[in-house]
Amino acid sequence: MTLVARRRERLEELASQLRERHGTRAEVLGHDLGNSSGRDDLAAALDDLGLTVEILCNNAGFGSAAPFVRLERER
Repeated sequence: MTLVARRRERLEELASQLRERHGTRAEVLGHDLGNSSGRDDLAAALDDLGLTVEILCNNAGFGSAAPFVRLERER
């Protein structure tokens, strides 16, 4: 599981709880996905960690009407 937000420190407690309660891997990454460099940095960080996005839960107030894998990365 990967938790992403501009402010990494806000997710650290949640990640700790998930690890403790569910014994899951919970990575926290601090990236601003509102700009292209933040998205590129996130993709590189996921690659470095050996992680693949299988399910995306977006809670940032932005959505689309197409499957995630078909969306333009720039959008």
